Amino acid sequence: MSDLHNNVGYYGEAPGYVKPTPTPQETGEAASLVAKGYRRVSWKHRIIARVDRADFVEVMARDQNRAPADFMQPGSRDCAPNWCDHYRRCYSKDTLTVNPAVLSLIPSSYDGCGFVKLCLLCASPTVNFACDKCAKEKLSQ
Repeated sequence: MSDLHNNVGYYGEAPGYVKPTPTPQETGEAASLVAKGYRRVSWKHRIIARVDRADFVEVMARDQNRAPADFMQPGSRDCAPNWCDHYRRCYSKDTLTVNPAVLSLIPSSYDGCGFVKLCLLCASPTVNFACDKCAKEKLSQ
């Protein structure tokens, strides 16, 4: 490899590179992002993304002229992890760039799959359109 390629900046690749140590604040931020469904898609560009649609399998099937069943794990109703990764990298519009310390705590895009619904008001994970806290606040107004 040439010297240009040795200084790319991937963990452990660049000479003298030290992996960042996350602070408690960054650890909390990473935990929050993971709970919202974000996964790491690029070390180099420090990008994380999430599956941003409940019908992501149908979107990929329509785009690639395939059946939705082609994206499922054999004998299961769950989408295969490699297709969830593909959706996050190629289709997701919900991407963020984070600092290296937070990025080091976010699991790979192959770890975990599926859509996590977020509250429309505060962006915390929920099963409805609004989390319980926001729903109570709206009702009390």
